[in-house]
Amino acid sequence: FWSSSCHKSKLQVLLREQIRNVSSTVFTTREIVLSGIGGDFQLECQAIKHGVIEHVLNLNVNIEEADERLIPHAMHAIMNGNSRIVILSSDTDVFVVALYFWNLFHSHGLKEFWMRAVVADTTHYVPLHILGGKVPNLCKVLPAAHALTGCDITSKVGTKLAALKVGPEKYLEHFGKTTNEAEMSNSIEAAETYLVNVIKAGTPCKTMDELRHWIYHQGKNVTITQLPPTSREIYQHILRSYYATFMQVSCLSGETIDPQSFGFERVDELMMPVRDMKLVPDDLFPSCTCKNCSTVRCACRKNYVPCCEFCKCKFVVQQGENIDICKNPN
Repeated sequence: FWSSSCHKSKLQVLLREQIRNVSSTVFTTREIVLSGIGGDFQLECQAIKHGVIEHVLNLNVNIEEADERLIPHAMHAIMNGNSRIVILSSDTDVFVVALYFWNLFHSHGLKEFWMRAVVADTTHYVPLHILGGKVPNLCKVLPAAHALTGCDITSKVGTKLAALKVGPEKYLEHFGKTTNEAEMSNSIEAAETYLVNVIKAGTPCKTMDELRHWIYHQGKNVTITQLPPTSREIYQHILRSYYATFMQVSCLSGETIDPQSFGFERVDELMMPVRDMKLVPDDLFPSCTCKNCSTVRCACRKNYVPCCEFCKCKFVVQQGENIDICKNPN
């Protein structure tokens, strides 16, 4: 009911008017708690019950995302004696972060945790307390797996089904949960291996560069657009995923990190993804598709360059040794 372009005083007036409207409804016997972000400042969280307005200081948290702001509100409700919570949202990000915090909420007395989602004209009530109880270990890494394979602020890599089938618990236990440089480095390395397996399950490759090389040589008629991103590019994606995961799992503690240190840069007052591309040289000739480069039609021979490992030249096995049969004189 407010715009981020409004002046602070105007926002406060709108907030008071909204609270007065709420107080005149049938919900006057219940406590209504409101909070939000407006422009560059934090709006004070206010609660109304029986027509009395009070400030809720512990909910004055500096969280911009509504998905994450729901979690402190849920904890506030639990600490005030509520044993059943229903979240009204159809957002996957909300579903993921809610499942992550289910065990914590349950330990503080929450018995039922529901998510009401509307799909087309149908309303679904999703029992988060049942799902969270069945896969507690998966819930601990769900925000990381979701961010790495595509969330509100990261790109899509693989599919959600593949992300779950790979077993993210083996790779992402500490991802997005620490600012220690050594632990972060290990988490980022494990995350790249995880994404490699999301794209190609069961591969022996550990990095995206290895996977690109393997797919190119094992696949038939593979073009460059069909190859996964390089390790250099996926590193920036993993950093952005780390930031997204950290902000979600830390929303109760209020701890934040600088997005400009995690794959984002400021462009015209907006946070944009860093594009750390290593461009292909203009004078790089295409690799040849010859079996043995025996004719002048070979692209490498024609341009007087040696064949590289991405050419299709074949090796033959003679007496247990690989013999290069490439006829390129260069």
